[in-house]
Amino acid sequence: MLATRRAFLSSVGALRQAERPSPASIPVGAHPWVYAAPRPGYDIYGILEQIFADLAWAGMDFLELMHTALEPDEAVSRIGELAARHRLPVIGTSYGADFWRRSE
Repeated sequence: MLATRRAFLSSVGALRQAERPSPASIPVGAHPWVYAAPRPGYDIYGILEQIFADLAWAGMDFLELMHTALEPDEAVSRIGELAARHRLPVIGTSYGADFWRRSE
């Protein structure tokens, strides 16, 4: 007896689901590039509240910031407050430099 495509895909999906570790055991983080891409200079500082709120609501476990968020003088205290309030730790920051170039 031939299985339908739907039955086959359903059985494969059930097998894959059974093989997966529980979601709680896999931390998932986010990077705010999607927020930064349309902004001048990729500056996300002005929208940090939205970023933290959105990613916390989405269930992310941590956030990797972009260097533009750290440039203002009050950045560290503001980011710390947002991380605590939204229970979303910051694990570091990305920086768009050619680190492979020693002169940079």
